[in-house]
Amino acid sequence: RDGQGKQTWSDGRIYEGQFSGGKFHGHGRMEWHMPTGLMVYEGQYVDDLKDGRGRYVWPDKRIYDGEWKRGMRDGQATYTNSQGVRRKGIWREDKVERWLDGQ
Repeated sequence: RDGQGKQTWSDGRIYEGQFSGGKFHGHGRMEWHMPTGLMVYEGQYVDDLKDGRGRYVWPDKRIYDGEWKRGMRDGQATYTNSQGVRRKGIWREDKVERWLDGQ
């Protein structure tokens, strides 16, 4: 499958976006329906992995909006906690390396 498309799973996951060679590749949106609410990633994919810019929202309203590499948070991003407090930081291999805003 190549180009724009939609894929659904029996557990309620939905992907809408671009495909290349049957893999998520380009811009896409993935939704996971969890018992606690909706989890959403919208952004860039490379070979089925989040890679490039993207925004991930958890059911408790936490948000990671920034850079991804090989499926992990990696690079500069803005993180918003469940109380709505925003911080800018640098992530490496899915972990915060340092905050940039001095809080």
